[in-house]
Amino acid sequence: MRILYLTPRIPYPPNKGDKVRTFNTLRYLSRRHSVTLVSLVDHGDSVEHLAPLRALCDEVVLIDNGLAGARTRAGLALVLGKSASEGFFGKGSMRRTVASLCEHRSFDTILVMSSALAQYLPDAGREHRVVDVVDVDSDKWRQFATNTAPPLSWLFRLESRRVARLESELAHCADALVFISIPERETYRHHQRTEVPTFVVPVGVDTTHFAPSTPPCGFIPPRLLFTGALDYRPNIDALQWFMRSILPLIRLEIPAIRLIAVGHRPSPAVRRLARRHPVDLEIRGSVPDIRPFFAEATVFVAPLRLGRGMKVKILEAMAMGTAIVGTSVAAAGIDVRSDREVLIADSAESFARAVVKLLQDDAYRLQLAGAARRKIEALYTWEAPLAAMEQVLTPPRAPQATTDSPEYPA
Repeated sequence: MRILYLTPRIPYPPNKGDKVRTFNTLRYLSRRHSVTLVSLVDHGDSVEHLAPLRALCDEVVLIDNGLAGARTRAGLALVLGKSASEGFFGKGSMRRTVASLCEHRSFDTILVMSSALAQYLPDAGREHRVVDVVDVDSDKWRQFATNTAPPLSWLFRLESRRVARLESELAHCADALVFISIPERETYRHHQRTEVPTFVVPVGVDTTHFAPSTPPCGFIPPRLLFTGALDYRPNIDALQWFMRSILPLIRLEIPAIRLIAVGHRPSPAVRRLARRHPVDLEIRGSVPDIRPFFAEATVFVAPLRLGRGMKVKILEAMAMGTAIVGTSVAAAGIDVRSDREVLIADSAESFARAVVKLLQDDAYRLQLAGAARRKIEALYTWEAPLAAMEQVLTPPRAPQATTDSPEYPA
C-alpha cells in the first residue's frame, strides 16, 4: 500500500503517549508499505530527530506550527463557531501540502492521527480514509470543565461541545474510525450515531526495550516514581493531589519516602509544587532514557483523576516489572485487576494504604510486578494490535455491510 500519514507532532522520539503510538505504527507499516509522513512541528519538537523518520519513510514533510500562531488560530476558531482544537492544528500550509500530495501522488490510504486532523482529509477521492481517533476528546474537555473553576470551566465546556460536533462529523469524512480501547469506542458510539466501521486498536509496549532489570546494588531508600508530560493538566492535577492529600499519609508510616517526577516541560505549577516540597519531591524533566528510573523505583504511582484512554506509562511500568498503584482512571482500558497485577485506589486514604502495603511487603510487591509483566507479554506486545491496524488501513474490496467490523482484541 501507499500510505499518507498525518500527525499533529513529529513522532520521534517516542517519549509520550501519542508519539509512542504514531512512531510504532509508522515503524510497523514501513516494513511492508510505502509511507509518506506529514507532521506539524509542535513547539516542543526538534527537527534534529528527522534521521530516524527518514529511514522509515519514502518522504517526510514538516509543517511549522508555531505556538503563537497556533494559539491565535485557536481563539479565532472559537469566535467562528469551531473548536479551539481545529484552529490550533488548522494550518493553511498543511492543507495545501496535503492537497498537493494527493493531486500528484497515488495513495491507497490516508491515515490521520486524532479527530483534530480530520480537517485535512479530502472531501472526495479514491483513497481509503482512516481516522485514528485514539480517545474521545470531547469527554476529556468535559472532565476538565467539571474539575475547573469559572471562567476557565466555561471555556472547557464550550470546547467539549465543539469537539463533540467535530467527532460527529467524522462519519462524513472518514471510511473507518480507530479507538485505543473498547471503553473509548463505546463512549463514542453512545454519543454519536454512525454507519462508519469502528475498530479498537490498543497501544502496545516494546517488551525488549522495556524489560525488568537487575536492581542497583546497595541500600536505596524507598522511592516512588511518576512519569508523564508535566505541562499536561491531568498530570499536574495528579501531582498536586498526591503531594497535598496522599504523600502526608504515606509519610506517617514511611518517613523517608520521596517522589521522583519525570517528564518534559514542567509547568510553573509543577515547579512551584517542587519548591514547596524540596525534600519530598524531585522534578527531573526530560530524560534520554526513562528505564533507569523504573529500575530504581520501589513503586510506580499514577494518581490520575482526569483524562481518557489507555495510559502508556502504566504499560511501561508493567513491562519493566515495577509495582504499580493507580486510580481507576489510570488503569482504564487495560486488562488488569486490582490485587492481581496492580493495585487500584481512588481515594487518598486507600491510595496511601496501597503504597504503604507495597513498600512494607517485598514478596507481595514482587509477586504483583511479576504478574503485571506476564500480562504485558500475553496481551500488550505491539505485533497483534499493529497487524490489526494494517488490516483497518487496507482498502476494502467491496462495501462493508456492517459496523460490527473485526477489531482487536477479538
